[in-house]
Amino acid sequence: MAKKEYLNEENYQKTKKAIKLVLIIIFTLGISLGGYLIYKGIGNNSSDNKAELKADLEVKRKALEAKGITYNPMAKYTDGEEYDLKIITEALDPSFSYCSFDEYKNNDLTKEYCNAANNTSNFSKTSSVMFGGFIIIATIILCGGLYAGLVKRREILAYGAQQVMPVAQEGIEKMAPSIGKVVGEIAKNIKEQDKK
Repeated sequence: MAKKEYLNEENYQKTKKAIKLVLIIIFTLGISLGGYLIYKGIGNNSSDNKAELKADLEVKRKALEAKGITYNPMAKYTDGEEYDLKIITEALDPSFSYCSFDEYKNNDLTKEYCNAANNTSNFSKTSSVMFGGFIIIATIILCGGLYAGLVKRREILAYGAQQVMPVAQEGIEKMAPSIGKVVGEIAKNIKEQDKK
C-alpha cells in the first residue's frame, strides 16, 4: 500500500490556484455590488419617473378642482372625491413628507408617486452610496488580506528570510571572535582542572 503524500508542490500549486479563483470571484462580486449601489444612489432614473408621476397627480387634482371640489385640510374624509383631492394635495405638498405614512403609500392614487419620492430622498441616496463604498472597501481589504495571507505567504516569508539572513550572518561574523575566545578560555579552564 503506497503512502499518499499530502505535502508536495503539485498540491500546493492546485490549492493556490483554487484560492486565487475564489478570491477573484469574491472580489468581482463585491466590486460589482458596491458599484451598483453607488450607481443606484447617484443615478437620477427614479427622479424622472417621479416628475412624470407628479405631473399625473397634478392633472388629477386639477380635474377634481374643476368639478368644484375644494381642499379642506381639517376635514376627515374616508372615501369619495373629496378624500381623493385631500390625498393628492397632501402627497404633493413639499413642506411635509406625507409619503412616509402608510395612508399615502398604500393609496391607489399616490402609491407609485410616494414610492418614487421615497426612493429619491437624500437619505436613501446617501445611504446607498455609503453602503456601496463600504462594500467596495471591505472587499478590497478582505481579498487583499486573504491574498497576502494565503496565496503569497510563502513568497512573503522567503522575502523576510532573505532580508534577515545577511544581518544575522554579519552579527555572527562579528560575534565569532568573542565567542571563540570565551570557548577557548572555558576549554583551557577545563583542561587545567583535569590536570589537578
